Amino acid sequence: MAIADALKKLEELDDSLGRSVPPPLHTFVESPNRGLREYDPVDTVVIHATAGSTTQGAVSWFTNVQSGASAHVIIPDNERAGEPPKSIRMVRDEHKGWHVRRSVAFPADGRADVNSRSFGIELVNTVRRDDLFSHWQVEEAARWVQYWRGLYPIRYVCTHAFLDPARRRDPGSNFPWERFMQLVRKGEIEGAERVEPPIPPEVVVLGEVIDIDAELFDGVEGVRDVVRGDVELLVKRLGFDYLFDTETHRVEIRRRG
Repeated sequence: MAIADALKKLEELDDSLGRSVPPPLHTFVESPNRGLREYDPVDTVVIHATAGSTTQGAVSWFTNVQSGASAHVIIPDNERAGEPPKSIRMVRDEHKGWHVRRSVAFPADGRADVNSRSFGIELVNTVRRDDLFSHWQVEEAARWVQYWRGLYPIRYVCTHAFLDPARRRDPGSNFPWERFMQLVRKGEIEGAERVEPPIPPEVVVLGEVIDIDAELFDGVEGVRDVVRGDVELLVKRLGFDYLFDTETHRVEIRRRG
């Protein structure tokens, strides 16, 4: 089957912080392939395709230390049987993923180590001409960009093929770039409403479950209404790491250092 043509795209955005929105529903599976960001600001999102047909295959590759590869988020192909119904998050925001070759220089300023300045999104797709991206995948990718724009001065959105044209074609010419960028710039994306968990979220600190109104959160506005997105923003603001389980709605808070 024929491979799709390369998609070389770079879009520049207003780098002011966007509207604060929670992240899309996701499952967190941490990749060992990550590193500390070596410079600021984080101002770029890179769009990739996995060149494979399953989320399981991508997760397996990114959790294999021998692969030397990872991305912040994998977006499943929701129209393929057996695929998970939500994104897989694999690298925390404060870490860089290994999704672009370190030697690649960013065209706008010639700076290498694009990973330090960027988030990587991998959409499950074979990059073949007959493998179309689903509407949900495109919308989900835009939701992740909107989420990061609420936290970081995201100025650039580009494709992997734009950064490394001699070696990469992804996400491929099947990816509907214009529609995707319209969604990124849109105030709200249909279907992105916050989903209230069926049970109250619990917060776990150092292995001990504490009440949501415990002393740690005293004085934090809106804490009694905390849901998935608020937990993430809250614990980052307080200087903690976190793990969120989308099935049980438990949040494990880890002290840094």
